[in-house]
Amino acid sequence: MDTELLGRIKQLIERHTGCSFFNYKPDTFQRRLLRRMFCLGIKDMADYETYLAKNPKEYTALLHSLTIKVSEFFRDPEIFNYLEQAVLPAIFKAHAQKNDYNIRIWSTACAYGEEVYSTAILILEYLQRMEDAERSRWHITILGTDIDPLAVEKAVDGVYSIKSVKDILPLHPNAFERIKGMPNHLQIAPEVRGMAQFVCFDIATAKRLSPPAGIFAEYDLIYCRNVLIYYDCQQKLDTLYRLYTCLCPYGYLVLGKAEGIPDELSACFIQVKPGIKIYRKENVHG
Repeated sequence: MDTELLGRIKQLIERHTGCSFFNYKPDTFQRRLLRRMFCLGIKDMADYETYLAKNPKEYTALLHSLTIKVSEFFRDPEIFNYLEQAVLPAIFKAHAQKNDYNIRIWSTACAYGEEVYSTAILILEYLQRMEDAERSRWHITILGTDIDPLAVEKAVDGVYSIKSVKDILPLHPNAFERIKGMPNHLQIAPEVRGMAQFVCFDIATAKRLSPPAGIFAEYDLIYCRNVLIYYDCQQKLDTLYRLYTCLCPYGYLVLGKAEGIPDELSACFIQVKPGIKIYRKENVHG
């Protein structure tokens, strides 16, 4: 494989989309690039470079191909069970003690929005157990970001097939509503959607600490699941340190099953429960 040609394609992607793939694992990038070329019937990478130059809209399709979007509602139930039982109550309690009723959550690679809406569903159900006066104090913002604009567009719509939610629908019946003319799909209920915001953002970019829609960098809870496995070692460290900076004091970070905190940052995070990839930020001085 022509590494110089691959480098030029990565430069083109970054120039046109703002998303950098220079620190992705080379084999992963190459494999998914070739898959996109195969879909177009292009066999030579130099021909694909020419195709990109003549078809700017291809960058959107290429981003969609380069990113892996395997997501579902309440994926890894043990994570969401612990969030519901321990993490979210701790976050609410800490804010109430400070008379600060604004909670901010960030899903860094939200794919089609299932992670964002799963969290919003749990929070809405938590709020519904409060008295009206207490519930009205709280303002919840859950920000979902992804580098794929097609995925973000779908997340904003909040429309999912009945088949994809059939297992959770009996447990959360008020989280979805019927759509006229679409008998095989449901849409996220307005109360749930009202907590969610979505924007395109590349967590690997060095240009911004956090998404522009975030306004402030401090989040109570950040998801970064199944993202780090595609980065090289240095990019993993850079991304985790960025997320550490973006968390509020003693905020929580959720990683994927195959991910963890490297030794270089072991003083920055503490795992809250063995076997569950949820970490609490430790305030490191000096």
